Amino acid sequence: MPDEESQEEWLDTHPIQEEFGSWADPKAVLPVEEPEQQAEDDEEYFTSFDAKWRQPFEGLTYLGHLTSEVKIPYHTFTVRTLKVGEKIRLLEMVQHLEQSIGYARAYRAAVVAAGLLTVDGKPLLVGSRNIDIISQKYQYLIDNWYEYVIDVLYDEINELEIKTIEILKELGIYDARREVAQTKTAEVAGNSD
Repeated sequence: MPDEESQEEWLDTHPIQEEFGSWADPKAVLPVEEPEQQAEDDEEYFTSFDAKWRQPFEGLTYLGHLTSEVKIPYHTFTVRTLKVGEKIRLLEMVQHLEQSIGYARAYRAAVVAAGLLTVDGKPLLVGSRNIDIISQKYQYLIDNWYEYVIDVLYDEINELEIKTIEILKELGIYDARREVAQTKTAEVAGNSD
């Protein structure tokens, strides 16, 4: 548990917006960090993924796997990047809310449910069955946690996803110019010379 001095130090560097109430804007309470510069030594830069990614065949399951620790006073969370199946599953879970005003909240909570590994060093749901664990964690989060904690964790998972793409580009694995669908050049009306 952090001591009183570190708690005060955290509060000094993370002002609470009184105008809208405490924790009104999750960005306002997070420290603003400058983006890290890529290390000159590529080997050091590429150690962001688990070293197992270099192994033949099984290494592919680690290519893109990043984790991070998020600290909020008195609590520590471990989050990670999401696998394709998890992204598909969470979209299925919130699809019925797509046309509602609550869709963004549901989506963010589902992402956190999929990417949350531990809370204060322990799994979120102790003793839960691994059958549809994302759905179980999602239900727990939306029933018990407040939006601002979910927002902070979602932002960190999103940052990990962005970092993954940057590393994959540097490795020459991911091309940012990939086309999602073939497109035709549009004809301009009235320009039939």
